[in-house]
Amino acid sequence: MAFLKSKCPRCRSGKVFTHSFYQLKEFISTNERCPVCGLKFEKEVGFFWSAMYISYGINVGFSIVMGILVSIIFNDPDINVYVWAIVGPVVLFSTVIFRYSRIITLYMLGGFKYDPKFAQKT
Repeated sequence: MAFLKSKCPRCRSGKVFTHSFYQLKEFISTNERCPVCGLKFEKEVGFFWSAMYISYGINVGFSIVMGILVSIIFNDPDINVYVWAIVGPVVLFSTVIFRYSRIITLYMLGGFKYDPKFAQKT
């Protein structure tokens, strides 16, 4: 559940991002350290660059699934239907995809493990 709520991978309480993903000017802002346990999120300079590849993979997977669904539902329509059915949702969900690619990077590649002694230290 902490993963879905974008919480710290070590304490599962502190917020990774400073603002909601609805705030388009600030959705990219990440806390440097966990406000609860003090874990530094960016292990090294450029650590989150790997999230770019994860985001790419999510978008490619989504595009393939949407392309297949459009082909089945609309019986191989015009190319414009494919473009709008794929590009529209990708742009609409870009902030969510961006954030979860960073969360996946933290949880899977960060090497951080849940430690209950850090939970709710406040």
